[in-house]
Amino acid sequence: MLDNLHRPHRLMPMRQVWSDYQRMQNTATEYERKHVFRIDCRECGSLLTNRGMNAVLLSDRSIELFSTDLLPDSIGLVEGDYSAVACTCRVRDTACYTCGNIVGYHVNVPCKVCLSQPNNGHFWMFRSVAVKARPIFIQMTGENKMRDLPLLWGFVHAAGEFDTGFFKSGDAVAAHESCRLSVKLTSNIRLIARDPVTVILARSKDGDLPDELLMFRRLPILFKQAKRRWLLSLSMLLIVSIMLLSSLSPTSTIVLPLTRPRTLHNTNQWLDKLHASRIDPLDAGARWFPIETTMLNNFPKESSQALANAKRHQLTSFWWRVRRLFLFSRPTPAFDWAQYLYDDAYHRQRDRERAAATNTASNASETLETPSFACNDAPLPYPIVRHLVKYVFAFNETRKSEALGRLLTSAPLHMASDPDATFSLMSAAVDLSKPFVLLPFDTKHTRPAAKKDTVCVRVIVPPGILNPYPASEFHYLYEPYPKQIIVQHPGTDKEDTVFEPQTWWDMIQLSARHLSTNSTVPIRVRPWHGYDAMHDAFRKWWFEENTASVPQWTRDMMEHMHQREWLHVYEAEVTFPDAGAWMVEAKLEYQDAYWNVEHGPMQSYAALPLPIEPEPFVRVLGNESIPKKDVKDENTKNTRAAARLQHIVQEHLALPLCRASTKPLGGRWLPWPYAYDDPRMKMIVGLDRHGKFWAPYACRFRRMEHADFYTCLANQYQGKVAIYGDSNMRRSIKSFMTEGKWCKGFELLDQPPSDASHRSNDLWARLLGGASPLKGSKLAKHANFTTPDLNPATIYPASARDWVLSGTPESVRSCRCEDFRELAWDTHWFNATKRRQDFPLGEQVMVHSYKWDGLSFVNDPEWTASMDPNVSEFNMPRDSRLVILSLGNWDMAYMQLDEFRRELQTLVTRLRDHYDHQTRFVYRSPQYYCCRVDTTDRRRLSNTERLYAFDGLARHVLQHAFESRLVIWDTMHMGEARTWDEKLLIANSCPANHAQADVVHLENQVLMNLLCNRRPLRRSTPSSPSKSS
Repeated sequence: MLDNLHRPHRLMPMRQVWSDYQRMQNTATEYERKHVFRIDCRECGSLLTNRGMNAVLLSDRSIELFSTDLLPDSIGLVEGDYSAVACTCRVRDTACYTCGNIVGYHVNVPCKVCLSQPNNGHFWMFRSVAVKARPIFIQMTGENKMRDLPLLWGFVHAAGEFDTGFFKSGDAVAAHESCRLSVKLTSNIRLIARDPVTVILARSKDGDLPDELLMFRRLPILFKQAKRRWLLSLSMLLIVSIMLLSSLSPTSTIVLPLTRPRTLHNTNQWLDKLHASRIDPLDAGARWFPIETTMLNNFPKESSQALANAKRHQLTSFWWRVRRLFLFSRPTPAFDWAQYLYDDAYHRQRDRERAAATNTASNASETLETPSFACNDAPLPYPIVRHLVKYVFAFNETRKSEALGRLLTSAPLHMASDPDATFSLMSAAVDLSKPFVLLPFDTKHTRPAAKKDTVCVRVIVPPGILNPYPASEFHYLYEPYPKQIIVQHPGTDKEDTVFEPQTWWDMIQLSARHLSTNSTVPIRVRPWHGYDAMHDAFRKWWFEENTASVPQWTRDMMEHMHQREWLHVYEAEVTFPDAGAWMVEAKLEYQDAYWNVEHGPMQSYAALPLPIEPEPFVRVLGNESIPKKDVKDENTKNTRAAARLQHIVQEHLALPLCRASTKPLGGRWLPWPYAYDDPRMKMIVGLDRHGKFWAPYACRFRRMEHADFYTCLANQYQGKVAIYGDSNMRRSIKSFMTEGKWCKGFELLDQPPSDASHRSNDLWARLLGGASPLKGSKLAKHANFTTPDLNPATIYPASARDWVLSGTPESVRSCRCEDFRELAWDTHWFNATKRRQDFPLGEQVMVHSYKWDGLSFVNDPEWTASMDPNVSEFNMPRDSRLVILSLGNWDMAYMQLDEFRRELQTLVTRLRDHYDHQTRFVYRSPQYYCCRVDTTDRRRLSNTERLYAFDGLARHVLQHAFESRLVIWDTMHMGEARTWDEKLLIANSCPANHAQADVVHLENQVLMNLLCNRRPLRRSTPSSPSKSS
């Protein structure tokens, strides 16, 4: 609110201003010398505050943000506070009033750790990725040596210096006045926001002269400057005219920036040959362009478009001479990915239009199709491919190839508005010494369509980022898993299959987050598909002449040694499920295969955030139309983001029900935009502690009653169920046995609901039957669980279905993480320590349970005892019609991948012999694991990359073994689709990596839907827009 930004100049004693500024620089404190920033919303550009300060997070000083000390009137609080990720501060998100996007947060209750550190006293924070910040300057018009001075916080009134009775709750005028800049200077000055260069009106030795007199004296100078600009413009017009005439001549030769013309003899002829792919590697002239020749032979798709663009942007010899005369003194512009991608996409579209003009009408429709962003249709940019080829094959640049390489690997900066102009200034080469994420288009000019366009996202990782100076003695022992693993299928007539782990040297977290719903789409990367051709060419290049003399292990070792130093490129395809603004986020977690702890000890975890090029925000198009009346309703005060969320949820509720499938169902967590007692709650599985529900992309899950589920098991599976599971399966069993009452509402014990909640009913009345966490009779009834001298038989309910939540800290901890010795659980219902036991579900289902620790050596006795008729104590019945297998958690913690493959093959053989061909199998994937290493005494060897490899191998073996009889219960994807902050919260709160109780209930609902949505149930289901319900 720089209200004096356009105020006319007055007489300014600038000498006094300069002296006050020098005194402030010498005597002020650290915070008083900080600059004042103007903070604008990045999404809509609206002004948020003029009292911004650049700061760092106290709990993590690597995170930069902006802050202010007074409440701006342009932002509002988002309902619901939460604990900060890196400390125990209680914070609440803030959103822009204009567009509704989250721009930062407000610290409601700071923790002791943050208060004990030196701080600026600001409690209103702005995230750097959500705002635009511009420094504010004092515009000086004094002596020539004076320049515009940055406004310091020492010049601005503090929050406590306002004595006008403002700053009461809800006073909009007070909020406006609190952000007005009241500067402590004796002179009336002019404040400007520099972005990035400020135009100074006048400079004079006498600061007391008015502006009109200064401008009058400068008229002759301005006239000379105008004359010079006019002459320069006339010269440029003449140059362009001559260029256009010379470009029509077929004898014009290409001349490249920063290259002497004599080094480009016959370059145009070779460019024509390269472009037409007519170059012969045996030609004597191929030695002039070894890199381009190799690229055309191995990567023709990546090379053809770059060569076509080079033909368009070639510079005439005359233009080269002009550039040396007029522009050679200017620095070379930096490489801009936005310009490079926009230019490439523009010319590809123009090529389609030109081809359509010459083709028949039947081919025109195919030619003018919207360009695809899939990895096969969006080649890796030429500068990256050329860098790979140059260093993989150890080519040396020739004078001609170096000149041509500069042209092909630079981003054209057009001097005309038409990108088809025949002349352009070329930028510097791209910097490939730092990691980054690359999108296939310029996000400002291209917008993919939701649920339709597939977007290829690539990650470029140069060597030596996390380990520039390796100190580990195991550094050269770490290596990734083999590219292909042969899997045998004994006892069948199937041929051996190939499993590809899709892992390489680096471990990367990549996701896209929807800014309106805060839902996340995980993106799993794999090595760039072009490495297959590079691998073959590399072996042919190095080992073709001595194939017999070099053994296979030597070739693998040499290739691994070279691969460590290559530029690593990963790619993945993502389809955005919803329209709106998305932000791509990425972190580099491990390099040099340090994640593969099968070859060395576990290394420390330190994730590095990666920049996104051209920018992290992707705007996705959709066909939804949000009425204006829904943008800001007078009753609900919904913003446009809330209206979009309601539209997305309504679209999801109209989907058909999910059925059992051998393929996993992808999905995301969506916030519930309605009241908790809304009838539509029956159409979803339920809400977690964050107020979100699990929403698959192509179908939906509904809430199913446990009695209906038990009836389904009795009718479809004869009421005979076998479960092979670990501690995660134990928590699911407790939820089944209590019919969803186990730990229901535990997340509210530390945080009683607020009276100002917009929900129409009380949370505790819904979850605990009217009880409150402090005064409820149901909580006080079993408050003596922690008393050790009581007889457990006198305090346990009669059955598991009568289980009641206790208010003790031990009970809350059992619900949150570890329930192995839960005091509120009667071991007669289900014993967590017992290997083999049976228990009923309802009156018609009998469950046979076997507790195992995966297929690892930790089992005592070995897991094979569960299907060994000679060991009657542990042998499972053979008549089960539904078998649930939980694998991966203990396996990745204590096994090697090849050992796990052998045990899986043994498991499949045992299952075929033990159960008949009518038995249905359910594979429960492992719990998602990320963001840490195990520092407990167990020393689990778990991480995300090993998790993907072990889970992928288990799915591969079980799918080929049981085919249509297999159902995938994908609990791992439910954890993978969390936001980064939610993942860190789970990682820091539970070393055992158990799902919290609220998520356990939702995981069970997913299984119930997968098994029982095949035919109509006994009870009627809630009404739904979908006919299939």
